[in-house]
Amino acid sequence: MKIQSTGAVGFLMELSANQTSITHLFSSQLLESIRVHLGLEKTVILCFDAENRFLSWTDINGVRETGPEHPYTSFANSDVVEHVVFYTSQSENLTYFNSVPRIYLSSEIISQADYESSAYVRFIEEQFGAHYSATLAFGIYGYIQLIIFKSREEGDFIQEELLELENLYVIISNVYINFKRHEQARIISAMKDQVILSESREYFITDGFNHILQAGEGAVRLLNEQFGTGLEQAPDPEKPRPWLQMILQDCVRKKLPEEGERRQIGRCEFRIHEHDQCYDHGIIEKYFLVTIRSDGAEPEGKEAGSCLSALTATEQRVARLLGEGLTYREIAEELIVSYHTVKKHVENIYGKLGIKNRYQLYELLK
Repeated sequence: MKIQSTGAVGFLMELSANQTSITHLFSSQLLESIRVHLGLEKTVILCFDAENRFLSWTDINGVRETGPEHPYTSFANSDVVEHVVFYTSQSENLTYFNSVPRIYLSSEIISQADYESSAYVRFIEEQFGAHYSATLAFGIYGYIQLIIFKSREEGDFIQEELLELENLYVIISNVYINFKRHEQARIISAMKDQVILSESREYFITDGFNHILQAGEGAVRLLNEQFGTGLEQAPDPEKPRPWLQMILQDCVRKKLPEEGERRQIGRCEFRIHEHDQCYDHGIIEKYFLVTIRSDGAEPEGKEAGSCLSALTATEQRVARLLGEGLTYREIAEELIVSYHTVKKHVENIYGKLGIKNRYQLYELLK
């Protein structure tokens, strides 16, 4: 396998020319371009949702969605390579805007002793006539995976080929970044029309992964007052904001009513409207327009210092991590304890402070 520099240039030029007109980048058209310009014949794109559920694969013939008859559906739980890709990307908070090569070799993930007899090798031999694979991970949590295969006769990927794949990754990722920025600018423009109709200047727009894409001046002021976030007037769209989980809660996992969903937190009422960006390969990316109204009243509550003194040192640490928006599982990883231990600490914290939820805890901490 060798990617010629002239082929890479042609590949880049074709992708760049099409990035503003295509509906999504990771398609059979991309695989055809890779085949024509770079000579890579055995490729496939696997797509998953943010919960790591299989959605589709795309080969040179088009998209094949998940279903009982799909060969990957029954294999998905056994795909150790994909699981490593997903959980590594999730722990490192991989986003749309990553351009650092993320390449995973099947022969490095599966031990040499188990490789030949592994379920993964059997599957790719049956489906693709391949024995080795290199997975290039893109998107949120690596939920878009471009996989390049080699046969047993061709041998495993060597260092020279890995360097070529890194160059390929950089080309695709940079085109993807530009594509996402263009797409998100269009989505933001369309969603701001709702702001004009609602006559609300206190608004912000976020994706489903805790990134604020745009915020009005009034919203920045109210959010900083309510949450102490230190939100900038021009927010960095690549910087996750864990405290957004307090506002959005389960909005990512359900369909919101047409009139939006209301949330009261402290003295602010949030109304959340959603925009679903759907793709042919099954991925649905959610965006939210959130308008804010404030009643001007200061929230009532005890002072944090006196309240937290009733907690043990560990409980105080758990409480502060909860206030920063971390999930139970993230807190468990931070403290190197089990999920159930964290859950027990939270029960103790709520009992000692006389509160029932994270919002009330946040008011005390603030």
